[in-house]
Amino acid sequence: MKKLITLLAVGIFAAGQMYAATKVAIVFDAGGKFDKSFNQSAWEGVQKAQKDFGIELKDVEPGDLTKVEEAMRTFAKEKYDLIIGIGFASAPAVEAVAKEYKDVNFAIVDSEVKLPNVVSLSFKEEEGSFLVGAIAAMRAKDVNGKKVVGFIGGMDIPLIHKFEQGYMQGAKAVNPKIEVLVNYVGNTPTAWNDPAKAKEITNAQISKGASVIYAAAGGSGNGLFDTVKELSGGKACAPDNAKCVYAIGVDSNQNYIVPGVVLTSMVKKVNVAVYNTVKAVQNKKFAGKANSFGLKEGGVDYALDDNNKSLIDAKTKAAVDKYKKDIIAGKIKGVLDLVVDTTVPAVRFTAVNKQFGSFYANRDITFDVQRQSVHAVIGENGAGKSTIMKILFGFYRADSGQVEVFGRSVRPKDPTDAITLGIGMVHQHFMLIPNMTVAENIVLGFETVSKTGMLELKKTAELIRSFSEKYNMPIDPYESVENLSVGQKQRVEIIKALYRGAEILILDEPTAVLTPNEVSDFFEVLKRLKAEGKTIILITHKLNEVMAVSDRITVMRTGKIVGETDTKDTSSEALARMMVGRDVLLEIPEKSEPHERRVLEISGLSASMLTDYALKNISLHIREGEILGIAGVSGNGQTTLEEVINGSITPTAGRITLNGEDISTLSVRERKEHKIVHVPSDREKHDLSGGFPIVKIYTWGIILWISFPIQTDFCAKKILKILPKPR
Repeated sequence: MKKLITLLAVGIFAAGQMYAATKVAIVFDAGGKFDKSFNQSAWEGVQKAQKDFGIELKDVEPGDLTKVEEAMRTFAKEKYDLIIGIGFASAPAVEAVAKEYKDVNFAIVDSEVKLPNVVSLSFKEEEGSFLVGAIAAMRAKDVNGKKVVGFIGGMDIPLIHKFEQGYMQGAKAVNPKIEVLVNYVGNTPTAWNDPAKAKEITNAQISKGASVIYAAAGGSGNGLFDTVKELSGGKACAPDNAKCVYAIGVDSNQNYIVPGVVLTSMVKKVNVAVYNTVKAVQNKKFAGKANSFGLKEGGVDYALDDNNKSLIDAKTKAAVDKYKKDIIAGKIKGVLDLVVDTTVPAVRFTAVNKQFGSFYANRDITFDVQRQSVHAVIGENGAGKSTIMKILFGFYRADSGQVEVFGRSVRPKDPTDAITLGIGMVHQHFMLIPNMTVAENIVLGFETVSKTGMLELKKTAELIRSFSEKYNMPIDPYESVENLSVGQKQRVEIIKALYRGAEILILDEPTAVLTPNEVSDFFEVLKRLKAEGKTIILITHKLNEVMAVSDRITVMRTGKIVGETDTKDTSSEALARMMVGRDVLLEIPEKSEPHERRVLEISGLSASMLTDYALKNISLHIREGEILGIAGVSGNGQTTLEEVINGSITPTAGRITLNGEDISTLSVRERKEHKIVHVPSDREKHDLSGGFPIVKIYTWGIILWISFPIQTDFCAKKILKILPKPR
């Protein structure tokens, strides 16, 4: 009897396992599950799966990106069968958690994560946008022999360029002379939820004659719907209503928002893709792979229902369906192919030249930077690396040649123009205002204000924290920049570029100011940026770092390209040879033993800053012929110790001796006379004056009373003495 009970219990347990409900979790992006867009479409998909399959369903609306990974990790720990992330911004969180929990299945909508336990659900938005563009051109009003339609994008990024380019091509397929107005709400994530700005853009486009406007702008698109509703009085557009302007919805079927005024919607079947993914998990047929759903796969389409059937007559429908058939058959060529073709490089330079007077800084520069890669541009000082990147970023204008970004010919007239193209640059010498906070520096020139005209720094601070946490770059948004270390300032510059929507990130000598540990962390940041789809251009001459982190390398010398190679196909020795035109000895000589004689001794040294100790009871010594390294996390007294030794700060206790002589009370000048030299970590702030010639800086405070030609001669001889002799 006991055995029978045991067997019965085991049988019940086994049956419970067999019929346990599939556990599915969905984590929405900042728009939330009722955004009337792709979040809501995904929600409808999992709800249908719950009804059909009896799945156990949980959802999270995190409100901001910082909580997405936390929510996913919680579900992964609870062994959910499928965790779905919505929106491209969730991709880093999906990748991080999926790597850690390899036995859990994940899905990501509108992005791609290449892991065996992740299915990527992306869409050919350009194909659906072509169809609604054609409908827009057919419905556009003729005003004085001219037809105008509009496009409003949310954040200016390549994903939304697909909507824009498809829409534009569809409109011009119907009417090659039609004018297509294009505006973007902004370059930061706030562009997805700024209906007031979208409303301004809508009215501006209407004032220029636009009679149909398509918005691919997330929550900002409500600004378009509000405007057209006001113009129509909330009623269907009558043929004789001259004020009436039509809107086109996006992602989900938005025809119902203003029936008879929303002309159609470019529908992404997120609900179907999500439903089928849940079904695959339910049937034990889940396979991690990248999916791209277009017209052929039924992933995108235009919406036709009772709300807009009076606006799309049989003739219009027949014409649009013909375009649809031709796209599926591959008969329509042009911009569409360019948008879909991921082999088109992120950046292409063709025969670019730049002269300063008679000097060629760049001569016939031609190379490509592939999407989602780390591309190193290397060379000695003066090779032309920074010049070509400053042309890309709009600091300089090329004298001749062509620059293309994501397949479009561009000529940025200034850095602001480059930023709108999705290009960010972190300079070797940072472009920050010391007496402003981190948040104020980041939004400078790209501010968002409340209805009362006040800066919305709280929202900015939240976004900064989300970026800093996502990429492991901790920073306080409210800290004044002048109080930050050099490494922290670099973090601010990188976050500033990301905040402004950079898809292409140019980094000029980024590790020059970092400690070895910071360099290692920085490399992890680069890998994560690359995984998210960013393109990184690295300007450097540190060959070991190039070999460690880059995918491809362009080598420059005297303003010209002298070599290009994939990183896996080269070596540090070969790169050095290309850089300088000869063999270079890269081995470090064997370390020699220092002498016993102590040159510098510090004993019981203390120094206070305001009310607290910056240094307390420090003792150390340096022997003749010795290199002494001082390690520590930034802000633990290293800089103060440097400044006490060079005489900039007076110690409160202790003694410093040089060759047996007490120098504790000597001034900076007197210590220089004793041949103590200080090279600070921030040269721009503490040691150089960028507006002065080298000779002035070199002789400052030494021979100012001598004529300038004599100073120049003196300076040149001194510099030549310390420069290495050419081989």
